[in-house]
Amino acid sequence: MDKKAVGDRIVLLRKAKGWKRKDLAAQIGVSWQVVTNLETGATLPTPIQLVNLSKVLNTSTDFILGITSTTSSYQDTDTLPMIDLQKILENAEALQWGNRILSPEQRKLIKGLVYVAAE
Repeated sequence: MDKKAVGDRIVLLRKAKGWKRKDLAAQIGVSWQVVTNLETGATLPTPIQLVNLSKVLNTSTDFILGITSTTSSYQDTDTLPMIDLQKILENAEALQWGNRILSPEQRKLIKGLVYVAAE
């Protein structure tokens, strides 16, 4: 299991909610340092942390662990919060396509395409 990829997914989901690390930490009952370690890939979430992350981030444990590429949880999709793609694109320090990290030029191109398509 790729710790960095797990951390990248946690970052993506946290930022989609507009939360800071301390906000996510409060939601799952850990310190912001634990969240930092999870997001940087220093550690993997414990089973309890994984379940709590999936609940508060409205996704499946499989997505967080990289087993599946879909973010949907096992809940009814009508109850899931919307993810603001604009916030993700504006605040993303890094974007990934599969296992490939996109270059700054590729990120800029994707942002432009999404902005044009959304208008």
